[in-house]
Amino acid sequence: EGETREITAFFSDIRGFTTISHSLSAVQVTSLLNQYFTEMTKIVTDHNGLVDKYMGDGMAAMWNPPIDVANHPAQAARASLAMLKAVDKLNAEWRNDPKHGLPEIRIGIGLHTDEAQVGNFGSEDHLEYSMLGDMVNLTSRLEALNKVYAAPIIISAAMQARIPDFAAVPLGRFTAAGRSEVTEIFALAGDEALARRP
Repeated sequence: EGETREITAFFSDIRGFTTISHSLSAVQVTSLLNQYFTEMTKIVTDHNGLVDKYMGDGMAAMWNPPIDVANHPAQAARASLAMLKAVDKLNAEWRNDPKHGLPEIRIGIGLHTDEAQVGNFGSEDHLEYSMLGDMVNLTSRLEALNKVYAAPIIISAAMQARIPDFAAVPLGRFTAAGRSEVTEIFALAGDEALARRP
């Protein structure tokens, strides 16, 4: 039946993937996505998150359901920063192995912490454990803003307030489609070590 639970929601996708895929064969597209999702999924799991679903080149994940995850906003933030490093490593591997012909990629990530409905959703014949609610839609909008601000990771003010020791740069405010509430947003630049640098 589901439950209302505070979560940290995550959305990501590969920038310009439609253009990239037009230059690749179906086998190459499959290879690229499988290698990419393998690395990203491992990072989510290693940081106590749960992958919700894959959507083409996009991925949704969440922290804190179905069991409590201590300091889940920080766990999600660390996972997102680790993903950027993992993408750099994949790009380096593909550059050094040109026979596969895979191009370099860049990703965009959106993060938000708030209450959502989580549980098994779907039909009588097919159920999936997932997240629903306004905060989920807002998180997706944050991820889309990466194209506007050219920031790899964009987080909400609610998320930033839960990880005040992380390095974050204010980007301003925006109003998501279908919402009247103004949302303050930040670019997540690094963890506490970066924030402490002079």
